[in-house]
Amino acid sequence: MGKSYQERPKDPLRVRDMLSDLTSARSGLAKLRGQGKEYDPLIDEIQTMLWPYPASRVLQEKLGLTAGKLRKLIETLHGDFMTAIEESPDVLQFTQVVHLFCAPGFRDYRTFQCRLAVTPRVGDTIYLPFLAGITGSSRYYVYKIEHEYEEEKVCITVHLKNGIYNQHLAYLEDQALFEGKLNYGQKIELGDYGIEDHLRTQYGPPRPAPPVYTPAPVSKRRRRKL
Repeated sequence: MGKSYQERPKDPLRVRDMLSDLTSARSGLAKLRGQGKEYDPLIDEIQTMLWPYPASRVLQEKLGLTAGKLRKLIETLHGDFMTAIEESPDVLQFTQVVHLFCAPGFRDYRTFQCRLAVTPRVGDTIYLPFLAGITGSSRYYVYKIEHEYEEEKVCITVHLKNGIYNQHLAYLEDQALFEGKLNYGQKIELGDYGIEDHLRTQYGPPRPAPPVYTPAPVSKRRRRKL
């Protein structure tokens, strides 16, 4: 018989890590308040908590708890919160969408925020004439997109690059990363043009397209006159 799968025991979460989870969803956390649990005062403290988070002894003094009871209270709140967002789609509601564009250029690197009805896709061509003067470029393509969900807001970061999207080059870059012929440190050091030269040394110049087969024309034989 095959061996049955047994989940490895997990180390207990640190208080700092649980507070990091909870402070990133304050609006959803507030919906757990008023349910007759002992952690209501803790929720109130988390609503005003800023990074860097206060030391445990500071929370102990504010809430009048020992270190053990404080940890138990945070674990209970964290567990209830994770159960709530798993079972109900109404606890977390990200109603605000903000787009952050990161635009490099020959002169300068700029970012700007806006609100879009439709998020561009990787490979899409983007024209930004209002940045041409300061960055030295107005034509970009979408290189990477990141979505960050925090509080009630979704921040969609659109990373741009100069020029025209080359799908084959993007494929080779991913292949080189997978095969160990390129690493992320080299990507930063080489830059866009250096990466292209590096990939050519690894995979050689692009092969010419094979000639298109064209059948020879069929000759028409003349009929003999009788």
